[in-house]
Amino acid sequence: MGRLVAVWGLIALQAALWPASVHAKNPDDLSLTVTIVPQGPPADITDLVAAPGGVDGMVHITWTEPGEDGWLGTASTYTIRVSTIANIESNADFNDSALARPLSYFSPSIIAPPGPGGSLRTETIIGLTPSVTYYFAIRTTDHEAPAKNSDWSRAGGLNPANFVVAPDFVPQMPHNLNALSSSGSVKLTWDSNVEPDISFYVVYRDTNEVASDAGFVWYTTTSLTTFTDTGLMNRVTYYYRIAAADTPPNVLYSPLTPWATGFPDSVRVAEFGATSRQRRVYLGWQDLPPTTKTGSFVSYKIYRSTQNQPGTVLISTTSSTVAIDTAVIVGSTYYYQATAEIAPGTELERSSIVAVYVRSSPPLSPLGLGLAVTTNSMTLEWASVKNFEDWQYFAVSTAPVPDELNGYRVYRATQPAGASWALVASLSTATLSVTVSNPSAQDYYQVCSVNAGDMSRRYLVRSVATRNAFVVAPDEQSTLEIPAATADALFSPAGASYQIMSSSHPEDLGGRVVKSVAFTPVRDGITLAASAMAMSSKVKVHLRYDLQNGVVRASGVGAAAAVSPDQMSIYWNNGSRWVQVYGTNDALAQALTVETSNLGRYQLRSVERTAGFTFNAAGISNRMITPNGDGMNDVVIFTFDNPRDSQVSGKIFDLKGAEVTTMVPGPASGTLMWDGKAGGGSVPGGVYIYQIEAEGQAFNGTVVVIK
Repeated sequence: MGRLVAVWGLIALQAALWPASVHAKNPDDLSLTVTIVPQGPPADITDLVAAPGGVDGMVHITWTEPGEDGWLGTASTYTIRVSTIANIESNADFNDSALARPLSYFSPSIIAPPGPGGSLRTETIIGLTPSVTYYFAIRTTDHEAPAKNSDWSRAGGLNPANFVVAPDFVPQMPHNLNALSSSGSVKLTWDSNVEPDISFYVVYRDTNEVASDAGFVWYTTTSLTTFTDTGLMNRVTYYYRIAAADTPPNVLYSPLTPWATGFPDSVRVAEFGATSRQRRVYLGWQDLPPTTKTGSFVSYKIYRSTQNQPGTVLISTTSSTVAIDTAVIVGSTYYYQATAEIAPGTELERSSIVAVYVRSSPPLSPLGLGLAVTTNSMTLEWASVKNFEDWQYFAVSTAPVPDELNGYRVYRATQPAGASWALVASLSTATLSVTVSNPSAQDYYQVCSVNAGDMSRRYLVRSVATRNAFVVAPDEQSTLEIPAATADALFSPAGASYQIMSSSHPEDLGGRVVKSVAFTPVRDGITLAASAMAMSSKVKVHLRYDLQNGVVRASGVGAAAAVSPDQMSIYWNNGSRWVQVYGTNDALAQALTVETSNLGRYQLRSVERTAGFTFNAAGISNRMITPNGDGMNDVVIFTFDNPRDSQVSGKIFDLKGAEVTTMVPGPASGTLMWDGKAGGGSVPGGVYIYQIEAEGQAFNGTVVVIK
């Protein structure tokens, strides 16, 4: 495509050169010269600047956006190349795969399409390796056919600040160092640091209270957040401090924690520990042995302080081995000790000091996830979260503080379950949507809520290809698949009040039961009966099985002998009994699937299944129906096994053999249903004959309509 340009200077020049006789002879003639000027490429980027961000491995890059043609219009795409070897000096370097690689090789960050020419643009790049120098280069492509690219160059002082060292900050001090003392040992525990590049923790120990960091002795290192110090002398006080260290090449150490004391002693309250959640501190300890806790025992006593020193405030006396402190402030650290009054006026020595940093609870997940997909972009949106995971509302739901809600994180994976999730974006509490350019059809997305100390559990996962949603069971294998239209209905910009919770039930395993999971509706924190949440369309329950040497691997104690996948069946609990709903085997996915409208608990069991259609009386939900609209026994459901997906019909006859009506599909695949009506009206009470036909077989029996 070109631009039509009238070159008036050229017209004037031609007019001056024309002979006068031409004008005299043809005074009405006028010649106009029009030149088609081809559109040029986008302007070159000349002011790319890279600067360190606020967290480890984060970099900001800023530049002035070129246009479609020079600085005019809006270009099509950016291509960003990155090197950790040397600077990218020219187009030749830009195209050299041995020197420059795509941004996606180093970072999960996604760059949006260009904006209008002349605008200042800043992008945040995350996931880079701390302490490594990164060199950035950008070229722009326009919409033309064939497309034109801008040039990349650092010649003549262009783009002089296009490189930066990815920041590597000193780790934060670990929180909640606890020392749990018992005879001859001290068990240390502390919270894991939130920085992604923590390599190990250093344990310092001394037998004297030391005021300065330099006085503590480097004792050992561990990659865990727990360490048990053994072989200690009883009734000797040990002082411990912890520091966190990040990864090479530039290993940085956090400040040391305040010291925690360990005092091995067989006649003190042992295994004294504490944790914080829900704006409370929960304390627990080991019960004293009967030789110490005699009939003269009075109570356990818990002391608290706001300094790392023996407790000054008695907060609890109890005969139990647990206590809860609610008079605490989120974000503050408290120090606790326990002792026991083993006889009136006689107390044991106090336990070691336990430090607790008071936390709130994890926030609730976004309850709905809207998804819009176009040719070259995808937008996710959700309603603001106003509750903790236990459904307790934030103090001011419209203005949560950081320990209630601190933002949202968007993750991407290539499958809904058993996936490795990559962070796509971290967003503020005010941001309730994200747009991704040119998403891959194979990708799945989820959004989690975060606060100052915790992240929500996952809820909905949505597919780019189908727009269907998935609720993933805790086994990270089984899923509830929700059609796109129903998934959209779950999303309400005003904020939904319900979700579908998944849970595993290992207590059911054994015998013929290979797997047991549940998908349960919850509204405002209250678990509902599965029938209380009507799905607008059928959903799919996928129960995955594991294979070993070609047979289903047994699960649980006392499991049945191994069977082949075609001898497995799905069962559903209707609230009073388990109903066999069969299911279709997907050998590639190693899963049995049933299409249903029913939520609730499902099991995967080993059974003896025939190769063809079968139905028996055990597949009848109830033999007496009362079609009065009260929601109880209003319908009768007939469940059958149809592995060949054959045509199945069902009819109802009266006792004289006259046809009354035809059954309709039931709430799950492999079911038919009758609601006690015919021709739009209720049938008279009495005995009726059902007949189900498939594959040349007919199955008959009776049901009773009660009026």
